Amino acid sequence: MQREIAVTQYEKAIQSAFREVADALAVRGTVDKQVSAQQSLVNAFAETYRLSSSRYDKGIDNYLSVLDAQRSLFAAQQGLVSLRLAKLANQVQLYAVLGGGWKVEKQTALSRPNSKSTLETQPTGSPRERGRDSVASSAPAPNDGKHFAV
Repeated sequence: MQREIAVTQYEKAIQSAFREVADALAVRGTVDKQVSAQQSLVNAFAETYRLSSSRYDKGIDNYLSVLDAQRSLFAAQQGLVSLRLAKLANQVQLYAVLGGGWKVEKQTALSRPNSKSTLETQPTGSPRERGRDSVASSAPAPNDGKHFAV
């Protein structure tokens, strides 16, 4: 009976892991397309700004059109930065659901004489060592002041 329960829990954990990886990969494809589209938009607004500046320099148009084109360009660039951030966050998420991870330990001058305070990173081990639930859990890890969840 306990064996059947353990097998069922194991199968559930495997299915959950596959679902998390599939979700992260789906987001990755979507974000890549959005970044590409936003880059095209930035390129178009950059050309609009260049043309508006050129028209202003030649006395054909007023400065308001230059400012408007510049505002549009900056808004598009800000959107691109946001999408790149989302892409990087997705890469970290994908790394985590595939079993990657690390922990940061803070060592003070008291724990290491004759040295300045440092931060060191160390791998946390394989998913089997950490347990599948540690990756799937959305609750923050307890912080005892020595370890920082990344």
